[in-house]
Amino acid sequence: MTVLLTGATGFIGSAVARELSEKGTRIRCLVRETSSMKNLDGLYVEIAHGDISDIDSVHRAVKGCDRVYHLAAVYASWLPDPGLMYRANEEGTRNVLTACREAGVQKVVYCSSVAALGAHGKTPADESARFNLNSTKDHYFISKYRAEQVALEFARTDLPVVIVNPSNPIGVRDIAPTPTGALIINLLKGKFPGYVDGGINLIDVTDCARGIAAAMEKREVVRSEFTRSLGVVRDWYLQAGELTGLSDDIFFLEDHEVLDVLAGNDGVVAYIPNRRRTYKKQVALPKYPLLISGRFDPYTWAKDPQRRSDIFDSHAAIPHADMDGVLKGHPGSAGRVEGLVRVLHSLDEGEQFLPGEILVASSTNVGWTPLFPRAAAVVTDIGAPLSHAAIVARELGIPAVVGTGNATMRLKTGDKVLVDGGLGLVEVL
Repeated sequence: MTVLLTGATGFIGSAVARELSEKGTRIRCLVRETSSMKNLDGLYVEIAHGDISDIDSVHRAVKGCDRVYHLAAVYASWLPDPGLMYRANEEGTRNVLTACREAGVQKVVYCSSVAALGAHGKTPADESARFNLNSTKDHYFISKYRAEQVALEFARTDLPVVIVNPSNPIGVRDIAPTPTGALIINLLKGKFPGYVDGGINLIDVTDCARGIAAAMEKREVVRSEFTRSLGVVRDWYLQAGELTGLSDDIFFLEDHEVLDVLAGNDGVVAYIPNRRRTYKKQVALPKYPLLISGRFDPYTWAKDPQRRSDIFDSHAAIPHADMDGVLKGHPGSAGRVEGLVRVLHSLDEGEQFLPGEILVASSTNVGWTPLFPRAAAVVTDIGAPLSHAAIVARELGIPAVVGTGNATMRLKTGDKVLVDGGLGLVEVL
């Protein structure tokens, strides 16, 4: 599929275009007819003429693209008409993300700025930092902050958006130059009459582009690496089990207790039988609700035939879904399909799942991904439009309804259902 890149003729945008091109990605660039194409020299890209301030041209450009990198922005220290920054940075971002949502784009990487994080002295800032630069009346800072709020608004609803916040880029093809490039040039030319205390965070534009390109895939890569790291811990326990003669009983000891046994202090081994009995009782329980408020007795909860796996509140009665043969959830991935249900309570049951069945689970994560290509549709108790199940279903083009509350209780393996991913409904036929 083709990716759409806005801001491709700019400093960072052209670096991203080169990074994607080297990976063999098909690129369509949304470019104003008046823009210089010098930064794209030597690249084979498709050109779509338009402007992010013209939503119709954005609609035309995004058609047929499954992923979008939105980098177009006005980067300036001062303009005679500061409203231009708000029209491009804030409203332009709204136009691009609106067009992406309406076109069914699977994922967007939005290039924000460290400016949107505010200024915090020597304290490192991350996405939890509070913007504190309104009093500066710096229109670039404020417009980028507002644009990031627009992106977060879309991310909270139904559009998968990843936000990156580069600092001040330097490097090749800063032909304008940018304010950062101009700062360096003027410094070298001796145009500054004096200096003040302070600092600036710089990033090589090529490194910046690599990070932006990686942001499209990084989420699942990080989760995969974390999952693989657990294997190392498991191997250590297995080796300790062999050395101590405890075999798989070693897993009922904490790491510091394993070290004690390896050192010859085996008093903690007496705890293992009781821990194993407790484990067997607990492993037989259903998956706990995602949200628990108040005193929670898992054994009493498990006996309730109307229990919900998304929420438990001991202080108030949680309404049960209407027993009208229709389950209601969130639209996760558009499409309608009829099929037979396969309820999986854990990934260990995955081998039971047959091609063409409708996968029903409490929730999913990256470990469940290999099952999705077999599924005619996906239904979950827990989740929202940006959950793992919804994102992967959209990538594969299969219907999904997420956040139903108790699909794993209402549906049984073998039930015939109609899944409407666009409306977020599951009807028992």
